[in-house]
Parts: sequence; structure tokens; C-alpha cells
Amino acid sequence: MDKIHLYLNIVYIVIALYLFYGIILSTLVKIVGVLLSPFNLLSVFWLERNTRSFLKTINKYSLNDAIETDIFLHYNLRSLWSVILGKRGYEYGIYLETLSSAMGKKAKERTLSIFGWIVFVVVVVVDFTTWFKGGHFNDSIDDEAIKIKEINKRN
Repeated sequence: MDKIHLYLNIVYIVIALYLFYGIILSTLVKIVGVLLSPFNLLSVFWLERNTRSFLKTINKYSLNDAIETDIFLHYNLRSLWSVILGKRGYEYGIYLETLSSAMGKKAKERTLSIFGWIVFVVVVVVDFTTWFKGGHFNDSIDDEAIKIKEINKRN
């Protein structure tokens, strides 16, 4: 009888792993990405240490990484954004669009949730580089096609 319970437990574990394989793999990849990101940045520092425009190169690399991460998170977490940032109006999760662009479009429609407006204000205040260009989100809407072309050029 004990062997039967052992075999049944093994079968249950295998079935559970099979059913949750996507969730497990997706979570594992994200954790590995977060853990390896600092080492990647150190590698960029190391590889670019002897270039003339060291800081400019590091900044450009970091900005491209931020845009790519923004695009990835916008698409990958589209259901979450719809729940916490606003359901009505423009839809989240359009492939190769940044979250900033989608939030800018929703702000123009005035369909952001209260939390969405809080995030909107915080980002506008933090991103001082776009204060005189209409703000972070307006700048993201206008430059969306250019950013996508830049990313595709590198690949």
C-alpha cells in the first residue's frame, strides 16, 4: 500500500509540474534576468573601459536597455496594466509599444485610473529630460516609431 501512495504522489507531482511548466519557466527566466543584470552592466563597464566616450556609451547602453525592458514589460504584463492603470479606452499590450506610450495615449483620452494618474505624475516629475518637450509620456508617443527602429537596427 505504501508503494501505491508513493507512485500516486510522484504522478501528482509530475502532473502539477506539467500543468504549471509555463508559469515555473516564465518566473525562473525573470528571476535569472534580474540576478544577471548587474553582472551584465559590469561586463559593459569592462568592455568599454578603454573607449574615449566611456560614460556616453554606458548611458546609451542603459537607455536602450530601459526602452527594451519597457517594451517587454508593457507587452508581458498587459493584463496587470489593464487592471491597475485603467481598463477603458486605449488597450495595453500592443506589441513593440512602450508602456509610456500607451499611458500617454490613455492620459490624452483621460482613461487612466487614480493609480495610473499617480504613476503618470511621478514619472513626469522624475524624467526631467523631457520637461521642455511636453513631458515623458508625450515624448514617448512622438518617438515611438523612432525607438522601435533603433532597437530593430541593433538586432
